[in-house]
Amino acid sequence: MKRAEQGEGVRLRSRFVARAALILLLGASMAALHARGGAVEWLLATVTAAVAFCCIILPYMAVGKMTVERSIVDAEGLYDGGDMQVQLTLRLSRPVPFMWLGMSEAIVPGTAQSGKGLKVEYAFLPGFKRVFHIRYSVRGLRRGEFKFNPLQVSAGDMLGLTVRKIEVECPGSLLVHAMAPAGEAFADLPGFRPSAKSSERQPIASLGGQMITAAARASRGGAGPDVRSYIPGDSPRRVDWRAMARGLGMQTRISNAEEAGQLIVLLDTSRTAYGADMRLFDAHVGRAVLVMRQAVREGKSVVVLTTDELELVVRAGERSTLLAAEEKLARLQWGTSPRKPMSQRLSDVVAGMPRGAALICLTAGTKAAGAVARESNASENVFYGAKLAAVRGVKLVLLLSFAETEAAPAEVNWRARLQGTDCSVKALPVPLSYRKQAPAMAELSMTANREGGALDVSTASS
Repeated sequence: MKRAEQGEGVRLRSRFVARAALILLLGASMAALHARGGAVEWLLATVTAAVAFCCIILPYMAVGKMTVERSIVDAEGLYDGGDMQVQLTLRLSRPVPFMWLGMSEAIVPGTAQSGKGLKVEYAFLPGFKRVFHIRYSVRGLRRGEFKFNPLQVSAGDMLGLTVRKIEVECPGSLLVHAMAPAGEAFADLPGFRPSAKSSERQPIASLGGQMITAAARASRGGAGPDVRSYIPGDSPRRVDWRAMARGLGMQTRISNAEEAGQLIVLLDTSRTAYGADMRLFDAHVGRAVLVMRQAVREGKSVVVLTTDELELVVRAGERSTLLAAEEKLARLQWGTSPRKPMSQRLSDVVAGMPRGAALICLTAGTKAAGAVARESNASENVFYGAKLAAVRGVKLVLLLSFAETEAAPAEVNWRARLQGTDCSVKALPVPLSYRKQAPAMAELSMTANREGGALDVSTASS
């Protein structure tokens, strides 16, 4: 930081020395013109006076009133990892020939936890034009709320002896919605219809040379349990071994009450749990959005809870509640000290859930968080909450957010820790490309009065 300040001081002193030298040269030419009055003296005095006027006086006289308008293309559809297109319209009250203009656009996080910002700088020669349309696009957006700082407009002469800086107010903000890592999709989660074909659409037995379905079997012998694809961690008592013997693959029996039960998503918002890696947390926020959207598609209601006791209710058939919940999750920040630890929050939620309900718990599997998964009967660890869920008949799924290289061994470790609790454990890897994602300039263009303009672009991320 100190080095940058020293460099700025050198540039300012060099401009001062150059202007002082130009003024001395102008004084000397005027003195020579007064003393001799020849053609050479007239030429020298005229040239130095013109240069002094254009380089010292014109930057302050020519620049009049400036107005800037900003618009974001599809501002409601911004999501984590997506692109954004911004258009700026700059209007000058008068033309500024023989000068250059520079604009600096800064997009900064609305809070200290919203990730990295972006700074875009561009310069152009306005000539005699007064209206300029500048368009630029940004790729690699990150979840959170961002705001635009006031535009910094610089006006200077062609020789760079004088630079005038003007701040133009153009307030604006944008909200980037959460999105899970690309390619992720949750299939066969409790509370949803299985992605694979159920036994109602598969032949399961032969009677008199004709195939019958599970629905036909239910009509003959009374309503019975349905099946879904097997999920690692399902109790062996629920596995349909007869279907497996018939070559239909491993399937788990589920009751109608279980399939239509209450669905709750519990999101861990503790900074410590994620090892201070915010992108692991962002990935889980995006996964919570995926669960909500899937519930809406299937006509189900879902409740999203956090360890900070935030509660979001998405009602079946009410898309407005989904949009409101997504906006709140886009602004959601983690905390250093949540009101309740994840293990205690899990136990409290399970204690109030009815039999047949489903709980999807989103947390991290870092070493700090893994310590609370040890087998014990104390109420302050995850093992107790998982055991309580099995006793109350609540289907518990633990989804862990991990770095890509740590997911597989961590999943084995957590399954061993929670063995005997009937809790499904799945470690979800977060790719390095997602974790290192940062906003960056993609392209920039400018038109002046519907015509192309000369421009020089430089960008910087902060």
